[in-house]
Amino acid sequence: LDIGANEGQFAATVRRLLPDVEIHSFEPLSEPFSKLERRQSGDRRFFAYPLALGESEAEVFMDQNEFTPSSSLMPCTELHRTEFPFARETAPRRIRMTTLDRWRADRKLPDALLVKMDVQGYEDRVLRGGLSTIAGAAVLIVEVSFAPLYIGQLLFDQIYEIVRPLGFRCAGMIGNTARRESGTILQADAIFVNPLWTPRDVCQVNGTKA
Repeated sequence: LDIGANEGQFAATVRRLLPDVEIHSFEPLSEPFSKLERRQSGDRRFFAYPLALGESEAEVFMDQNEFTPSSSLMPCTELHRTEFPFARETAPRRIRMTTLDRWRADRKLPDALLVKMDVQGYEDRVLRGGLSTIAGAAVLIVEVSFAPLYIGQLLFDQIYEIVRPLGFRCAGMIGNTARRESGTILQADAIFVNPLWTPRDVCQVNGTKA
């Protein structure tokens, strides 16, 4: 599950590494969504949805950033504008939102899911709207922040408090982004693993080789 797909960067990487798995990508903004669909056209095991995932089902406004990967349902902080000066200007866009658990209710998916989440400060809402689905996942890759980049967002330790009772443990960080002057880590992709699933289990469910 590719939540916050933007133009399909993560989906393209997954397809190169795992040629046989199903990929379900969610991107609520029309311009990135069109590029996402074109990028993966012809892939019969790829499915795209013009939706945001969150804690409720509604039509809401999203701030489309001039740098679309920074688009968010939450306003940018001044720290964000300072550290990413190329991502300062935004414009509101009306989008559709549902919850992960409601989306999954009518679908048969394997339990050994890899769930990637890159939702610019909205992580806790996505998690709370998908606790049943998340609890059965094998791996979570969640973009986390160590300083507030969006008004009202939860930071890494608070996100960990949500997934830890579900059995997940943090296995490390990739893709670190550091502050320009101090070099301290600002953002990273946290990898959480569910010890109930072994690597062999995941490979068997997804039809890949161990």
